Amino acid sequence: MVTNIDAGFKPFDETDTYVQDDVGGLEFWKVLPEGVVSDVDMGLVVGTGPLHKREGSHMDFHQIYLIFEGKGHVNIGGNRFRIDRPGIATIPCGTLHSIEVDSDSVMKYVYVNRKI
Repeated sequence: MVTNIDAGFKPFDETDTYVQDDVGGLEFWKVLPEGVVSDVDMGLVVGTGPLHKREGSHMDFHQIYLIFEGKGHVNIGGNRFRIDRPGIATIPCGTLHSIEVDSDSVMKYVYVNRKI
């Protein structure tokens, strides 16, 4: 069910920024806030290496990372995956995960949260 959506286009840099209590070198934009599309929200994350985003998990949604720039690693459920080209990371609800960005890289990814 779609709720408050209008046709259009909005550049990422015109969406709302927010802050997370995490390591330095990270920037966040809420590109699709909760309530626009039922049970889905999306954000843009830009991380300047070297950094290792704190490990965390979410109990109320599955998460997908659409990684479109940068080099590093994504850690999901005890598995470490090398990122050296654009790709997708799938993170089931309740799974510990984190991102590492190489020292000479800027990583950009869009996360998609789907409530369960």
